[in-house]
Amino acid sequence: MKKLVLTSAAAIFAAAPALAADNTSEDVIINATVPEECSIEDINPINLGEIDIVTAAGSDALQIDGRTQQDANLVWVSCNFTNQMTLETPTPLESASTAGLGAMTGSQPFTNQINYRFRAQNFGNSPEARSLDQQTLVGRAEAPVHKQIRFRAIVDPADNVGIRPYAATDYTATATVSITTL
Repeated sequence: MKKLVLTSAAAIFAAAPALAADNTSEDVIINATVPEECSIEDINPINLGEIDIVTAAGSDALQIDGRTQQDANLVWVSCNFTNQMTLETPTPLESASTAGLGAMTGSQPFTNQINYRFRAQNFGNSPEARSLDQQTLVGRAEAPVHKQIRFRAIVDPADNVGIRPYAATDYTATATVSITTL
């Protein structure tokens, strides 16, 4: 008898109509905005050290001899959108202590200015600007980036043909790095 009662109770629940509840649902769209952002860490000054010059007597004496280069500290460059880097080298390295001497030409072509290059070593196609051209170099468009970039300053004899820099310890210039979203 117990068995029959249990079966009957199960049959009653299966046959009873479900209680209808008023149910409804609605999808909600959630929106957000992430702003375009490009940032770059401070770049430490780059000290090129002593520039090699020809020390032997002769027609090339005292001219820049050999390539000198130095890297800045690695700096974080972060840009969350297609971007472009601009490098500017508006003036050569210049010595203030020899400024009064100016540039002399002819058989004694001394100068208080040294041309240099400034490069972003591992950013896209490694854009490079040259003070020889007082150049503003706009690099190609690049994908979003978040990595450490190595900046490099270079003094190359090819950019300083026929000049002899005055002896001085205060040659300096300011290059500018700009990164913009496109």
